[in-house]
Amino acid sequence: MPSNYSAPPTLADEIGDLTIANFASAAVQLSSEAFTDSNTIIQTAAAVDDRIEAKGYLTTSSATSTYAPIASPTFTGTVTTPNHANVDSVLTSVASKAPIASPTFTGTVAIPSYSDVASTLGTISAKAPIDAPTFTGTVAIPGFSNVATTLGEIATNASAISAITNGAPSLLNTLDELAAAINDDENFSTTITALIDSKASSANPTFTGTPNLSEGFSIGGTAVTSTAAELNILDGVTSTAAELNLVDGSAAGTIANSKALIYGAGGQVNATTLQIGGASITASVAELNILDGMTSTTAELNILDGVTATSAEINKVAGLTATAAELNIMDGVTATTGEINLLDGVTATTTELNKLDGFTGSASDLNFAKDLAATGVTASELDILDGNTSATSTTIAAGDRIVYNDDGTMKQVAISDLVTH
Repeated sequence: MPSNYSAPPTLADEIGDLTIANFASAAVQLSSEAFTDSNTIIQTAAAVDDRIEAKGYLTTSSATSTYAPIASPTFTGTVTTPNHANVDSVLTSVASKAPIASPTFTGTVAIPSYSDVASTLGTISAKAPIDAPTFTGTVAIPGFSNVATTLGEIATNASAISAITNGAPSLLNTLDELAAAINDDENFSTTITALIDSKASSANPTFTGTPNLSEGFSIGGTAVTSTAAELNILDGVTSTAAELNLVDGSAAGTIANSKALIYGAGGQVNATTLQIGGASITASVAELNILDGMTSTTAELNILDGVTATSAEINKVAGLTATAAELNIMDGVTATTGEINLLDGVTATTTELNKLDGFTGSASDLNFAKDLAATGVTASELDILDGNTSATSTTIAAGDRIVYNDDGTMKQVAISDLVTH
């Protein structure tokens, strides 16, 4: 046999190293001996159950499938109740019984230990209740030999107590109520004296800190209705009574004689008469409003000083852009408004206008000159018509034209037309 030969493993060798954990729930060890002992019996759980049931015992699985649990059991088939041959008879007997709680009886009720219920109830009705009893006849009080004497002593004590309260109101006729009224203060006298000392005297009082007059106050019997904010307006005022009286009777926006001027809410002032240097201003509001927005300087306005022109005449210069020197040209002008209006819309320069110096024609004459100029005729051409006696040597052609008066209408006529005629 070779030296490296080893015998094949036996069954004992194969299970020798196993433990019970290797079998989990599939096998059960039936011996308390060590697992490595060859005498230990190993069987599956199913095999063990079979052996137990074969001996007439129940296993867990067979008990669960055969028997109902105690808690909330579910039965099948016919249920037999021990010691009762007929369950219906038992249930009928129970149904005929009155319940312990709030029973309802019929017929004659027999009360154990009482032979005569009526007599017993009569005895109970003759007794006085514990709560607020009412007695008749002579009442015997245990511990008192003479009730009358005892009651007399109680009456005497009640009179003494009544003398102490002496008709005090119901909320102050006990020591407890009196103590509550003074806040249970054992040193009430000291407390109330200190409280009174902390108050100011009603005659000529002197206050410290900041007095709170939230309830208002009066001066000389007249209630002060001004708010703190309104009174604070006077804080720091140095005006005299006479100066303040200037405001008395004044109304906002209205001027009162010998009173201070107070502007209205919109800054307006309503005056019946305005004066400057003692002289009343007679201009109307509309006339003064003409100055609204005016940018003229004092010097420019002084030009009007001494002017005797009417408003209508002054209004003619509205929008005028001429300088003072230009306006002075008009000094001494005797032309009428109609004559000056001839220049309305004229764009001629001063030099051009000076050409009219001495002109005695009308506006129509000037307009004719304008229309004539528009034709393009030159001064030389006009001079030919103006009695010109000079002549030039010119070859006349059939297409040349001459001016011809056609029954009052001036026309140009070709020379050829004259030859034909």
